[in-house]
Amino acid sequence: MRMVVVPLVGRPRKIVIETDSKALVANVKDAVCRMLNLPVESFRLAFRGRVLAESASLEEEGVQEGEQYYLFPGVVGG
Repeated sequence: MRMVVVPLVGRPRKIVIETDSKALVANVKDAVCRMLNLPVESFRLAFRGRVLAESASLEEEGVQEGEQYYLFPGVVGG
C-alpha cells in the first residue's frame, strides 16, 4: 500500500511511503519522523481532521491507498 504523508512543518513536500495495511499507525509515523529527523513523540498523524490511533493498524483506521495524511506537531498539556 502506498501512503502520501504531508508534514506540516518545514518546507512544503509530500512523502510517499510503501507499507502494509496491517502495519501500525505508530510504525508509519516513526518511519516518516526518522526520514525528516523529527522527534517521534512530538508528532501526530491525521486524516480528514481526525488523529489516527497509534495502537491501531492502518486497516483498522480505514487508511486508503493514495489518500493524503498529515503529520503535525502535537500539543502537550492544555
